[in-house]
Amino acid sequence: ICRVVPPYGAMAVINSLRKAGYKDTSLYNIDVLRPSRADAIDYIVKYNPEILCISSVVSTGHENCKFFSLELKKRLPNVIIILGGNIVVSAEILLQKTGVDFCVLGEGEKVCCQLFDKVAENGPRKDLYAIKGLAFLDGAGVINTGYADELSRGEIFDIDWDILDSASIKYYFRLVKDMDRRSKKYYFNNANGGLGSGSIGNEEQVLNKSIATVFASKGCVTHCTFCHRFTKGIRVVPPNIVVARIKELIERFNVGLVAFEEECFGASHKWLKEFCELIKPLNVLWRAPMRVSSVNPDIIKMMKEAGCRSIIYGVESGSERILQVMEKRTLPVDNYNAIRWTIEAGLYTEIQLVIGMPGECPETIKETADFMSDTLTLDRSQNPKNVSMTFAQALPGAPLYEYGRIVGLIGATVEGEEQYLLSVSNRNAADGTTTINFTHYPRLVLLSYPRYIRSVVNYKYMKKYGIDYYYKMIFQ
Repeated sequence: ICRVVPPYGAMAVINSLRKAGYKDTSLYNIDVLRPSRADAIDYIVKYNPEILCISSVVSTGHENCKFFSLELKKRLPNVIIILGGNIVVSAEILLQKTGVDFCVLGEGEKVCCQLFDKVAENGPRKDLYAIKGLAFLDGAGVINTGYADELSRGEIFDIDWDILDSASIKYYFRLVKDMDRRSKKYYFNNANGGLGSGSIGNEEQVLNKSIATVFASKGCVTHCTFCHRFTKGIRVVPPNIVVARIKELIERFNVGLVAFEEECFGASHKWLKEFCELIKPLNVLWRAPMRVSSVNPDIIKMMKEAGCRSIIYGVESGSERILQVMEKRTLPVDNYNAIRWTIEAGLYTEIQLVIGMPGECPETIKETADFMSDTLTLDRSQNPKNVSMTFAQALPGAPLYEYGRIVGLIGATVEGEEQYLLSVSNRNAADGTTTINFTHYPRLVLLSYPRYIRSVVNYKYMKKYGIDYYYKMIFQ
């Protein structure tokens, strides 16, 4: 699916540094450029930075971080390496096992400016103790100065698009018409003829426009036990600021389709109502990820009238028992109703599952398979293939990770933890070769669960709508 997310964190830090007077900064966007490791090292060495900041969203980037930081320390012994992102929840391991000098704990916009100032002053190391939001080695131990102060709501995701190079601009603002068929369906419900059919409004007007990724909030109203996010609560960007940022994207990059990519869009109905009123006149289409507890038929109708064409839910499981283990604060009936309301409104939705939590068993999987069968056969437009299934992946910052350490599935020492982090590096949660088996059943049984769920869903879809239509949907 065409989902590309610009490096908002790195861009926000660079923007903050430039505002503070550090003009000689630039972004080397290896996510877009995809250089070989050798070429990337050569580029950075040639640039010869005094300070190198690395951003890594999750701990599956551990091996990359270790390789680049150690190799660059060999080639540039005096470079100061700062690491930010959710990966730094493992600061103790990173500081001892990689070439990273500082880990930024929390939002780095203000922390980096303060750290750059201290580096420029070249004062004693103890001066760094006063900067909140740092972890670093001093003497024989790790110094932790606490979490950084949170930014105000209006400061979150404050970026300058001029930071990006032309290749990145082209990559992040792709034309809607160039998306593959499934990606288009991800944003438009084509039950009545497809994109441009006029089934739910003004889809054709955006075909020659671009798609942009936007964030309207940071955080979530809950903290599921498999979630690796290490910040608390949720902060929502004021609706007028979000819409102003979208207007800039429309003017600069001819954006007609907006993908919100946060964890918990529209948690505040008051915010959502104001946002819908402001975005509706822009005549853009958009999609949003939401909690099922945030919607009802009236909310969905309001969003649709404001241009929303797709709502994605993290259902995670069809078993009430597993939802309790996850601390989702939802019930299967809540999940079912949200999906039903969305489909009845003519919007596209796709179900996301997390399989293999502690307590998962054939009974809970059958409950999930039955739930999936009920929801994916609500309407013949629902493709039985359109479900995202991943295994419960234990990453630092998640209660599931600490559970893995307690029961001995993850090493309790620095060496043991790093061995695990290296094993899951560059792997996604759907990869069964590295996932931990948190269940009490053989690994082969765990790996069979996604196939079982798909088999049940496909069979019930075929029984309800006929084999010919079933083939049409899965091979479209």
